Amino acid sequence: MLLKRVLIANRGEIAVRLIKACQKLDVTAIAIYTEEDAGSLHIRVADEAYALSGDRAAGYLDVDQIIEICRRRNIQAVFPGYGFLSENATFAEALTQSSILFIGPAAKTLEEFGLKHRARELAINAAVPVVPGSEMIKTIEDAEESARSLGFPVMVKATAGGGGIGLQVCHHPDELKAAFDMVKSRGNALFKNDGMFIEKFVESGRHAETQIFGNGQGDIVFLGERECSIQRRHQKIIEECPSPFVVQNPELRQKLKEASVMLASAVKYQSVGTVEFLVDDSTGAFYFLEMNTRLQVEHGITELCYDVDLCEMMLLQAEEQLNGRGGLSKTQMQSFQRSAPNGHAIEVRVYAENPAKDFSPSPGLFQHVAFPENEKVRVDTWIQTGTTVSPSFDPLLAKVMAHADTRSDAIAAMGQTLDTTILQGPATNMDFCRQVLVSSRFLAGLTTTNMLSKHFRYQPSAMEFIEPGAYTTVQDYPGRENFPNGVPMSGPMDALSFQVANILVGNPRGTEGFEITLRGPKIKFYASAVIAICGGDFSVTVNNEPVACWSRIIAKENDVLEIGEAATGARGYLAIRGGLPHVARYLESKSTTPSLSWGGFQGRIMRAGDFLFLGSSAAQSTTTTRPYSLPKDMVPLMEENPRIYALPGPWFDQGYITENGQQSLMGGSQYKVSFNSSRVGIRLDGPPPSWSRKDGGEGGSHPSNMVGYGCTVGGVSFTGDSGIILPADAPNQTGFITTHTVARADLWRVAQLKPGAAFHFQSITFEQAMMLEDRTNAYLELVTHCVQESALNCQTIDRRLDWVVQSVPTGEGILYQHNACGEDQLAMTIRQSGDRAVLCVLGNGVFDMAVRARLQQLSNVIQQHTPPGLRKFSVAENASILVYFDPHKISQAKVVNWILELEKDLPPLSVSKQACRIIHLPAVFDGRECQLSIERYMNLQRSKAAYLPDNIDFIRRSNGLKDITEVKNCFFETPMLVNAVGWMMGLPIYIQIDPRRRLNVPKYNPSRTFTAAGSLGIGGNTCSIYPSDSPGGYVLWGATLPGCCWDIYGQKPGFSPERPWLFNSFDQIIFHEVSREEFDESVRLFKAGLYEIRIEVGDFDMAAYHELAESTKEKVRQLREIQDSCTQAEIRREAELYKEWLEEKRVTEEKERQTKEERQRRVNGAKGLIPVLCNMIAAITKIEVTPDQIVEEGAILVKIEAMKMETSVSVPEPPKNGTKSQKFRVHEIMRQTGDRVEVGDTLVLLEKIV
Repeated sequence: MLLKRVLIANRGEIAVRLIKACQKLDVTAIAIYTEEDAGSLHIRVADEAYALSGDRAAGYLDVDQIIEICRRRNIQAVFPGYGFLSENATFAEALTQSSILFIGPAAKTLEEFGLKHRARELAINAAVPVVPGSEMIKTIEDAEESARSLGFPVMVKATAGGGGIGLQVCHHPDELKAAFDMVKSRGNALFKNDGMFIEKFVESGRHAETQIFGNGQGDIVFLGERECSIQRRHQKIIEECPSPFVVQNPELRQKLKEASVMLASAVKYQSVGTVEFLVDDSTGAFYFLEMNTRLQVEHGITELCYDVDLCEMMLLQAEEQLNGRGGLSKTQMQSFQRSAPNGHAIEVRVYAENPAKDFSPSPGLFQHVAFPENEKVRVDTWIQTGTTVSPSFDPLLAKVMAHADTRSDAIAAMGQTLDTTILQGPATNMDFCRQVLVSSRFLAGLTTTNMLSKHFRYQPSAMEFIEPGAYTTVQDYPGRENFPNGVPMSGPMDALSFQVANILVGNPRGTEGFEITLRGPKIKFYASAVIAICGGDFSVTVNNEPVACWSRIIAKENDVLEIGEAATGARGYLAIRGGLPHVARYLESKSTTPSLSWGGFQGRIMRAGDFLFLGSSAAQSTTTTRPYSLPKDMVPLMEENPRIYALPGPWFDQGYITENGQQSLMGGSQYKVSFNSSRVGIRLDGPPPSWSRKDGGEGGSHPSNMVGYGCTVGGVSFTGDSGIILPADAPNQTGFITTHTVARADLWRVAQLKPGAAFHFQSITFEQAMMLEDRTNAYLELVTHCVQESALNCQTIDRRLDWVVQSVPTGEGILYQHNACGEDQLAMTIRQSGDRAVLCVLGNGVFDMAVRARLQQLSNVIQQHTPPGLRKFSVAENASILVYFDPHKISQAKVVNWILELEKDLPPLSVSKQACRIIHLPAVFDGRECQLSIERYMNLQRSKAAYLPDNIDFIRRSNGLKDITEVKNCFFETPMLVNAVGWMMGLPIYIQIDPRRRLNVPKYNPSRTFTAAGSLGIGGNTCSIYPSDSPGGYVLWGATLPGCCWDIYGQKPGFSPERPWLFNSFDQIIFHEVSREEFDESVRLFKAGLYEIRIEVGDFDMAAYHELAESTKEKVRQLREIQDSCTQAEIRREAELYKEWLEEKRVTEEKERQTKEERQRRVNGAKGLIPVLCNMIAAITKIEVTPDQIVEEGAILVKIEAMKMETSVSVPEPPKNGTKSQKFRVHEIMRQTGDRVEVGDTLVLLEKIV
């Protein structure tokens, strides 16, 4: 073919369709895209793709920019599809003037048929019947006269545009003025043409259209008709070929053919076209509506019934035009002609829109997409798992087509197709279309244009969040257990309450539901549902009537459930019978991990307007279900100042903490939950341990610093001197000490601690932890029995749930220990790490390549030949390996014995080779990503430190390097060995293979709350890539591709849905320095899925490494002496600066205390003023009012944040009693943005206006 390079001037499913058509004929297809489409499918399936400037649709409409791309890329022709510039005569003419072919009708044809009044004239001239109507009208008086003449109802139609845009139906004269103004305004705004006319509106009609194809020489191929009567807002959603009405009235097809061919022949039509007609359902009379001078959205069903490829025909026509032959020959045209349709085809347009809310757009993330594949089904789509649908474009997601011998078979095939299609994400119209297909009128073929408005009622089984609550997420139990490479467990923080809620509604205990924190949502149910709320003592109403927690509740259609604030406890759980079937699984769980934007609904907390479909069986089951309340004696007690049960270890021994420190941690000290807590970390206010060492050695300068290792959920860690409990969404590795681990069975009580809640830790044994689990399981079995039997007099456990554990000696958590014995037997310590893992430490606890290789051998054996009761994936890093086990299948003692046996049977390291890959990544040195993180840290956390403001110079000084070039040489063009993969989202921890290039750098204290994605850092002697915007304590030196560690849905090159991570342990990384411009271009390509990360296959040879280590031993010794000396100097400097900072912080806090006391004195002395109090420990994020401002009841005064959730403090609202709303004047604002506030603090003083 002469036609070699075609630009696809479109996006979405039609762009994908056109690209495939080009590739079928070996024509290179070039895609274009705007920023919002950077990850779209059409970019990846195209042969080439080029970015457009301009927001939203602007780029796709930029004629000059598209033509410039065509010139630069040697484009011969442009394939526009439909929408955008597909019917733009100016664009077609501009292409012609640039010697580029427009694949479609001639520019003059586009111009004439683009104006509806002109199209009517052409139809009349060709003797084609038209709908009775007016000439062009200019005034409302013209409109009124024409409407009277035609008789109501009428349509006011813009002469420009299409797809129902600029069309208003008027049934009565008093509607005409508003319609006239609307059409005039929209015509001007959208099409720069406010011309309009009036047509008679046929209420009971059919929308039929014919498919034609012309060669520009007067020859026309007729390819039957389609019926498109099922429409919403004058836009089609279901189409059929052939028309069921025409099938019943076969003589009509010939009449439609004659009219269509006459019209097309009269203008020597070129390429595809669709002639639209209105058919009177009662008389069979038909009227011309308009000519669509482009490929039609629904062209696929004609292709199925007439065995043609319309896109291919358009390309063949373009080929003939390029060859100077004007178009396809008469013989070629005849080869496409068909006498009649073969079978019946139906198309459903699947839109991202919500039929339950007047078809409002519903953009968002599709977390699982799967269309069935069989010979009766064709799906044209652009979405796949992981596609985010933008609000900036048409909401069409897919065209689902079913083809069969008969209409009834096609309907059945379509129904089965929709039933088996999976679109888990925002609301779509698929359920709506499914209900239309099985409606009696559709089955009977009575598909008139008014069917949906007059003869159909949609009944969704769904729920809508009117208000989302403070922090509401989807969770299931147990979440994601034992996934490799930095996958948090997630799941409910309080698994006990979660399971009871599911038992109450009749679900399996682990079924997904909602976790609610501090304040709950307001939800409308569109169908009946069986629900339950358990957990903290939340106020709950249905239609403003109070209902009880720990009860089974029957919500009816249109009921509104409102969950208020928790009087006690912090978290509640809403279970719904049948769960949430339209929420996708990610890594085998529906749990949300909001910090990583995956799982649950949209990978985030719930928002106002979120709409979730429920299972159709959920509503049906309510008819045989009765309410039920759990007996009060069975509701778990949430006591004040509880003792939280924890197992000592892994680092509880006196090598790290003094004996007094041990006693203080386990019972001697009180801790409080900080307002700055979340599902990622429950931060504690309380004393640090009494350390028995002065620093963290290779781990860092602070005694809390550790060489990185694996940790478990429930671990109590200290970052610097600040404590934190690692909950459901916490990382599975850390570089800070973990002294003890909360028993898995007691995590539910931790979850119910509010900010400010006080508690103590109590040390327990592994056996006691198992006893608590046994009690929990017995309790859940009893609840199940009571609920199933609806027995109000069930035997209850003493005081709800026996949770008293006696204090007994528990030791330090060291399960096994032996010293080194010869070269092949390393020292080993096995440490307790909660009740589901043990931490095996080899050697002296610091990084040693031989030790790390040994651990990798052990990890590989466990993964490849998993012993019974052990989990498949362990966490090997530096000098330790965390081995997970199921305590209900294997005892802790047997796990220890297994490890000893496995380690004994490993092959000698001297002959060890580890298969690996060498991964090459671009990077910038000291990039703006680093500076952004440093600036935020200095502004919001700590203003002075040894590592501030210049991280690079701190690295240089800490290691005695001469200049920046020496710093660079330690990071660029040098192989790094991936020591571990995990923490969060496949984050790699790596170290320079050449010991001469290794550095030692103290970490931040405290760690940053924000680090930009893609940042490169070093802490101690290990380095890392930050996979997402996240907290962190490593010192920053550069940036690489943000997101390269983990591609959530595995769509980019080098990833897959089964393996969304990039790195494996013992891979090698080499960073290559690039310019800022090169880096930004690489980032753009990576986001678009067009960047190929260079990966080579290799191995890591321990013998070769040993030889390198031996040959450089003396040089490395000298370097370490310099590093140690310089690092100690920086540590001393840091200690002084830290002391200064603490003193400044103390002075600031003292001023705040004095200010607070002064405020309180003013509050106490303020007669007649109303104080608005804070109801939780939090930080003020925004003041919404100003002094002297007038506010009403319910108005928001202040926004506060606690536990990573923003909530509002409003003017108090008294109970509704029919009186008018009270007004107030803001007398004084007592606090500032950024202030930390306690429960009972006065935020605002109000004065009642009488």
